[in-house]
Amino acid sequence: MDLLNRYRAGDYLTVWDELRNGDAEPTEAAAVCDATMQRVSENVDVIVDYLDATGYRFAYPDLRRHPPTPDDLHALDNLHARVGAIPSALRSCLAIVGEVWLCGTFSDSDPPMFAFEDLSGYPMMTDPLVLPSGAWVDTELQEWDSNDWSEPKRPWRLDFAPDELHKAGISGATHDLLLPDENLDPVLLGVEGRSGITLVEYLRVSMTWGGFPGFQFIGRRPPLVEALQQQLQPF
Repeated sequence: MDLLNRYRAGDYLTVWDELRNGDAEPTEAAAVCDATMQRVSENVDVIVDYLDATGYRFAYPDLRRHPPTPDDLHALDNLHARVGAIPSALRSCLAIVGEVWLCGTFSDSDPPMFAFEDLSGYPMMTDPLVLPSGAWVDTELQEWDSNDWSEPKRPWRLDFAPDELHKAGISGATHDLLLPDENLDPVLLGVEGRSGITLVEYLRVSMTWGGFPGFQFIGRRPPLVEALQQQLQPF
């Protein structure tokens, strides 16, 4: 598997460009997707541990990190059977990374990064990383189809994650994916300032900013985020 070996050797961007152009057998493409999401998963663990150690205030502490369970993996099979084509990058993300909710705020953030009731000031839109579990995605599909059970509507617009406003504790919208999708790396819709960005590209820019890619548009990188980003693996 030449592409996988090149990816492991550090040729991340070129390999993914070739994958998106269809220059790989399905088995090799899936292997690169798995290798990519394994690095993302390890990075997420580093981020959550770092945030815990530095007193980060999670908005949803019980949701901050849940690796995939057997139920999540079973849900992926059901998802494929009911929807059809699932992008390999999405399948690997759900099967290897699992659920992530980084919403919250650093204790010294001014203004805060989340609209907790005891904090004043309009929060910053830092777009903390949020990823769903496979079981949650399957539940969303069942609810979608139950509203039109005789002829389920496709494509299905999956509410993949909250948008930047919701992630800051303010009423907003969602980041969405359309399924089925024959593409290896699906486009993530509704991401403010990042029209046409794919899932892997979004994860990459998220890790570049320590899990908080909204800081790119705010125009500054807090010291804690900068220190965190230096601990993460490229992919």
